[in-house]
Amino acid sequence: MNYFDLLIKEDKLALNLDNKSYTYKNLFDDSLNLSLKIKTSKKEIIAIYSNDIYFQLISFFAANRCENVPVIFHPNLSKESIDEIMKKNNINYLLTKEEEEIKFKKVNNFEGVIENKKICMGALTSGSTGIPKVLFRTYESWAEFFTIQNKVFNINSNSKMFFNGPLSFTGNLNSILGVIYERGTLISISGFNPRKWLKALKDFKVTNIYLVPAKLKALIQVIDTSLVFVKSIFTGSQQLFGDLSEELKNSFKNAEIIIYYGASELNYITYTNIDNLKEKPLSLGKAFKDVNVFIKDGYIYVDSKYHVEGMNNPCTVYDVGYIDKDGDLIFQGRNNDVINKGGIKISSLKVENEIKKIKEIKNAVIDTYEDENKGKELIAYVVLKDKISKGNIKLKLKEKLTSSEIPKKIIFLDEIPLNDSGKVNKTLLKEKANAYIM
Repeated sequence: MNYFDLLIKEDKLALNLDNKSYTYKNLFDDSLNLSLKIKTSKKEIIAIYSNDIYFQLISFFAANRCENVPVIFHPNLSKESIDEIMKKNNINYLLTKEEEEIKFKKVNNFEGVIENKKICMGALTSGSTGIPKVLFRTYESWAEFFTIQNKVFNINSNSKMFFNGPLSFTGNLNSILGVIYERGTLISISGFNPRKWLKALKDFKVTNIYLVPAKLKALIQVIDTSLVFVKSIFTGSQQLFGDLSEELKNSFKNAEIIIYYGASELNYITYTNIDNLKEKPLSLGKAFKDVNVFIKDGYIYVDSKYHVEGMNNPCTVYDVGYIDKDGDLIFQGRNNDVINKGGIKISSLKVENEIKKIKEIKNAVIDTYEDENKGKELIAYVVLKDKISKGNIKLKLKEKLTSSEIPKKIIFLDEIPLNDSGKVNKTLLKEKANAYIM
């Protein structure tokens, strides 16, 4: 089975994108027609490159329908990055849409062989640095988990889920396919425009929201009254700290707010709700059904069949954490977010949590830099809402942190730079750090 087989020829609303409606029948017919144009003599990986979200969606289904393997590329990728990704993964075909013109062409002549015939899709990583990797999946590695995740996220056939951004990001693509699996409805507005998002939420009485925390924060700034029709909000990628948690609860009084932990390679791993974060701000909750989590040598390991091809159980992406006495997974950061100073492990996530509690600080990110003499050190990028000196920030942190945990450098910024997926753009932060330190 593949994802095209989920489509039904019915007039039920499947997607409203920028106030244009598409039924399930539209999706079925448009995907079918496109599949006839991209049929190849053998199973091929097809790179999809367009900023048109509807085109991304029907291209994904069309490639599945003709037994090819779709990989949706991030719309902001440079030509050099596209060429490099295609070369590394033996991708011969490129499917694009520019100014309403669809082009399908063979651009390489690699002798690529897809050894696992069950692979039906690829997804790009959406990390904060470097060239994205392509991760390949079977249908079962996502679809067999939909009933589990949809129960937690309160997704069903009556759901109207709002999302924002391209389908090249695995969180978007997974949640969208999860809704289509249930034959629910998708609502989206292109671009970063929280006021238009809010209007769409109200117009369609949206029941579910999937947005990363940075976009939730932007949405909250324009909400004028509680949106009582929203039943659930689910989000990942970053922790929900401080004021954002309370603002979400006030803006969505009837919504269950769920924070999940996952990885592109491993799918969803654990989840918790926003109320639990009061007691344990670094908790990522307990494992989803059919997923087993344990700690080995300080790293988080996952025993799950819902992983990408090429990984064996148990799997790890070398995130760091521990399981507390209540069985909750406590997240200490990505492998690069934890530094060792004199035998003491320092979690940048813990430091970030404390610095965000300072009332004069609007937002902050903790990262690392290389000191010529001392090795890795912490650096804080801070956005202020009220005036405070760097010295006073360090004094306040001394009340909660050890001297080793206090960032050696603090840089004030107007805003924290984000990439298209809503994650912190650490490449830009590194550039700012290098300029500052030099």
